[in-house]
Amino acid sequence: MAALKEQLYNEARLRERLFIFSNIFLPPLRHQTDTDYRIAVLIGEQMPESIREALLNITRGIDSVRVVVEPEGQDPKELCGRIFQSMRRADADLVGEFRLDDDDAIAVDFVSKSRQAGYDFNGPITQSGVAGVDFPSGAFVYFSEKEVQAKRLVLAHLSCGQVIFLNPASSKTAIKFRHYRMWQKNLYISLPDEVMFLRSVHRFNSSGVDQTVKTKDVIRLTERQIEILMRERFRIDLPRLRDDWKNRAF
Repeated sequence: MAALKEQLYNEARLRERLFIFSNIFLPPLRHQTDTDYRIAVLIGEQMPESIREALLNITRGIDSVRVVVEPEGQDPKELCGRIFQSMRRADADLVGEFRLDDDDAIAVDFVSKSRQAGYDFNGPITQSGVAGVDFPSGAFVYFSEKEVQAKRLVLAHLSCGQVIFLNPASSKTAIKFRHYRMWQKNLYISLPDEVMFLRSVHRFNSSGVDQTVKTKDVIRLTERQIEILMRERFRIDLPRLRDDWKNRAF
């Protein structure tokens, strides 16, 4: 645990992840077209105080986002399942749950499109008891030492592009399902029409995400088209992001 704490709470690592969280994760949440959603940002209670305060400051004012502090060392699935359960509304007909890493992002209408999918497919979803809705169109943002690049692509079964629908009384939550295996045993709906997620690639990735993209997955766009995509779908100013990253002080 001591070695893991030293690795995860390394100052340089946290400063970089806080930058990406602030500039990738948060902007589209501030501009969701449907504000009726809840997100819990889970952190460990031993996180350095300066980083925790910075995190609280940048999430303050986003009513749908709350920071949850828990002791390190717990079983992650049990812990996250408990948090998901605590955010459910007892009067809901269906619960739509999704999970993001701190360097992911959802499009500005992700909540709206997810809720609409729940309405559109209510019958089969309710009948099956659990279903996955996948939004496979998205983009990857690559952070190198001095540059930020973005690619438009189509890649299925990523957790940041997937919503799990459940009965509110279900003991299961989205954390119980392996996002890349969800389609094999459950009702699964793919809606590829619009760009709905961002996935960051940087030196602190631990999931090998940069190895998952193949040439055939990439949709070629001009630099101008990429900038428009980032602005319209995620409210991210790509030229400004590049300048801020290049001039960062950490």
